[in-house]
This record gives sequence, C-alpha cells and structure tokens, in this order.
Amino acid sequence: MPPSEGRITFDGKELPKALKGRTNDELRRIQMIYQMADTAMNPRQTVRDIIGRPLSFYFSMHGAKKTERVKELLDQIEMGPRFLDRYPAELSGGQKQRVAIARALAAKPELILCDEPTSALDPLVAEGILNLLMRLQEETAVSYVFITHDIAIVRAIADSVAVMHRGRLVRFGPKSKVLSPPFDDYTDLLLKSVPEMEIGWLEKVLKPGAWKALKLIAFSPRAGRESWRDAIPTETATAFLELRSVGTLAAPPLNIRSVRSTPRRPVCRESS
Repeated sequence: MPPSEGRITFDGKELPKALKGRTNDELRRIQMIYQMADTAMNPRQTVRDIIGRPLSFYFSMHGAKKTERVKELLDQIEMGPRFLDRYPAELSGGQKQRVAIARALAAKPELILCDEPTSALDPLVAEGILNLLMRLQEETAVSYVFITHDIAIVRAIADSVAVMHRGRLVRFGPKSKVLSPPFDDYTDLLLKSVPEMEIGWLEKVLKPGAWKALKLIAFSPRAGRESWRDAIPTETATAFLELRSVGTLAAPPLNIRSVRSTPRRPVCRESS
C-alpha cells in the first residue's frame, strides 16, 4: 500500500511511493525483517528455498552456487547447513526469525527495517536475536531502522532515536540527547509509562509493623491476624501473594476478600 502523503528519500534520492515503481536495485538495497516470522514465510517452502529466493531474484544465482551461498548464510545466523531442507513448521520461533534475518542478508542490503523482530519471542531468545543482529552489523556494515516500543532495547542498541506520535516525528537525535530531559509532553509520557520494579516497594506502602505481621502469618496461621487487619490498607491487600502454611490461612475480611490457601503439602511448620 503506497503512502497517502509524504516522501521517502534514501541515500539522497527520492524513491517512488509504490514498490512496483522501484528498480530491482532500489528494492535490494532496503530489506525487512517482520514481527511475525510465521506469516512472513511460505509454509510449503524449505529453508533452502526461503533464503535462496533473493539470491535468484537479485543475483540470478542458481544450482550449486546458490546452495553454497545459502549454507554460508545459515552459518552466519548460527544454524548451519543441517536446516537446509526443513520447513518453517519444523523450526522454533527463534530459528524462524534467524531464517528471516538470513533472507534479508541474502540481498546484501544497505538498510534493514526491523519491525518489532523480538516482540513475539521469550526474553532469552530475544536477547540472542539482538546479539546476532549486532554482530552481523559489525561484519556487514548494514544499517538498521529498528521499530520498537521496548525502551530497554532502544537504550541497548540505538545510536539515534526517533520518537513518533500518530505518524509524525516529535523528537529525533542521538540516543543520549533524545532520552535525556527536558522532554516534550509525548516523550515524557512514553518514558514514564515504562514499568520499573523497585526493590522494597512493599515495605513502603505498609503501615509500620505490617511487614512483621505478614511474616507472623506466613509462619503461623493462628498468629498475627489482628495485626494483618490493622496493618494492611484495603487498597494494598490485592498486592499480596497467597501465603501457604499448615492448614488454611483465613485473614479477616478486608472489604475485598479474605486470603485463603490450602496447599497440598505443608510449606512451613506451625510454630508452637
């Protein structure tokens, strides 16, 4: 779908709005890694076909020469030639995204658009993908436009940052400048919306002595019940995890509900 307004300039040259109006070389120089690798691959094609497609389209590469280049790309993404004849359904989420990266690299691009490439992955796999992208950038000198809502990723990998709101650029510059105050209203709201875990937050919201009362309840279901009711405000009650002990823990009503937990096995022994 071509843009309804604006223009795209790459390397000092304005590009046609519609992809069909661009030359093969203009297409080759800008590649893309999609958010959902599942929907960006033909399930009936093998890894050999998926990575080999740009080699045939842009470089007219075929046969043994193409297969050898696909093997090289699989080595670059740390998978190896044993995946050549596997289908997407036989790959994990992280492996699919690595194949998508290899497909983009096959065109020898100057710029890769990375559209939330780690958002569908678990944190450990996502970290591996980010490390791979950084290594490949060092090896190939390719540039990335990394689209993300994850501020932690922005802080970790970006050189320059652009903040967009409703399709318009509201802040742009080096990472150190964009992520430092003073902020415009939208950037300030964006950065403040990032959840942060503060060590000791629970102790701060409880009344004095409540933490001691909570420990009493955890280790003795018959102790500290009045302290529980007096120390914990109603709005804080929902923040507690269920406490497991010998028998059933039933705190007095807190207008929300009592906390009840009947474990299958004792977690701690009732004090005498």
